[in-house]
Amino acid sequence: MMISFVNAWLTFAKKHHLTFVIEGISNRQLAKKFAGNPIILQQGFYWGKEQHILMKNN
Repeated sequence: MMISFVNAWLTFAKKHHLTFVIEGISNRQLAKKFAGNPIILQQGFYWGKEQHILMKNN
């Protein structure tokens, strides 16, 4: 359900040439799910901590 909600907004953002900010990223699993998409920015407690993270897109 949540992914379809996000996908609907992502489609809207692409159609209107907007950057899409996903709020509420609280763990690595969520961060990886949205990593690599050039129009998506992430915000949340996960990114509020100082960490050195290497994300690879498969």
